[in-house]
Amino acid sequence: MNTDKPKDGRTLRSERSQQKIVDAIVELVEAGTLVPTAEQVARQAGVGIRTVFRHFNEMNDLYVRLDERVKDDYEQWFAGGNREGTLDQRITNLVSHFGRAFEKTTNLQMSVQAQFWRVESLQKNYEGNVQKLRKSLMHWLPELRSMPIDKVDAVCVAVSFEAWYRLRVVQKRSIPATHAAIEALLRGLLAVRD
Repeated sequence: MNTDKPKDGRTLRSERSQQKIVDAIVELVEAGTLVPTAEQVARQAGVGIRTVFRHFNEMNDLYVRLDERVKDDYEQWFAGGNREGTLDQRITNLVSHFGRAFEKTTNLQMSVQAQFWRVESLQKNYEGNVQKLRKSLMHWLPELRSMPIDKVDAVCVAVSFEAWYRLRVVQKRSIPATHAAIEALLRGLLAVRD
């Protein structure tokens, strides 16, 4: 027997407004506005600024919802990938797979990092994602399991968003050039022979 009461019109409108606000901040961040203001979010959502703050006491709450909203997509972008073949083939596949995910998540990751100083839960979630990617690397490159921790750390840094961002955005390298640089670094760290 279903004991849930049907929602009244006011509750439904409130939920729709809240959803529009969360959609708006996601759209703004994906478009490159890494730290949207309440005014920008309200305008994008087509609501008044008071409506934004009626649903979210402060912008930090909205950034937490942004992070929660994209979590499943983020994890899917990094899941899977062809992990078969020689070490050299797996390195190529890994860099290609992670590169596609980093390209999709650049603005999101930069937005989250820009909010670390204000929103502790964002920093903790980001740290958790880094640990998940580290664990994933052990499946891509099981050779890491028998390596010293400093080598494992070096491989994790080489395959990090920060390395990708540095090459792609700061150094303005193309995607193929970024792939080549990271693959060369991994081959050197893992002593892949040509």
